[in-house]
Amino acid sequence: MNIETKKEGQILLATILDKSVESVNSREFKNQICQLIDNGDSLIILNFSHVEFIDSSGLGSLISIKKHLENTKGKVVIAEAQDQVIRILNLTRLDQIFKVFQTEKAALTALT
Repeated sequence: MNIETKKEGQILLATILDKSVESVNSREFKNQICQLIDNGDSLIILNFSHVEFIDSSGLGSLISIKKHLENTKGKVVIAEAQDQVIRILNLTRLDQIFKVFQTEKAALTALT
């Protein structure tokens, strides 16, 4: 799983560079983000601009990440998701658990 990270103040921007988050890479995705949380990052923007597909394993990883953050009182949001990913989040009603922003800038503003 290729994830590019950068910091904007206290906020970690994590751009997922893979085209999918699915059974073959979802565990690695979860582990990498949870490691960042364990290292002290608690405000996280997941930039999904490159992700064209997410399956149930990927959705499970998102939920695991959110649960992992509960002890830190942190937040994780999604930015720049493609239409197919947004449809899956809407269909599974995960859009009510994860805030989804059209742009990374909007997500940054919401977390500051």
